[in-house]
Amino acid sequence: MHGDDNNELFLKKQIEKISQSMETSLLNLEKTMADNLRLRELLRLGESELRKRREQIHQLETQLEKMQQTRVAAQKNIDQAVNRLDQVLASASERER
Repeated sequence: MHGDDNNELFLKKQIEKISQSMETSLLNLEKTMADNLRLRELLRLGESELRKRREQIHQLETQLEKMQQTRVAAQKNIDQAVNRLDQVLASASERER
C-alpha cells in the first residue's frame, strides 16, 4: 500500500505540473492574441495613413500637371504677344521712314 501512496502522490505532482504548464501556456496564448490584436490595429492605422498619403500624392501630381499646362499656355501667350509687339514696332518703324 505504501507503493500505491507514492504512486498516487507522484501522479498528483505530475498533474499539478501539467496544470501549471497549461496555465502558463494559456497565459502566453492570451498575451500573444492581445499582441496580435494590437498589431492588427497598428497595421490598419498604417494602411489608412498610407491610403491618405497616396491620395495626397495623386492630388499634388494632378495640381502640378495643371500648373505645368497653365505655364505652357501662359508662355505661348507671352510669345505671341512679343511677336505681335515686334510686328507693331517693325510696322511703326517702316512708317517713319
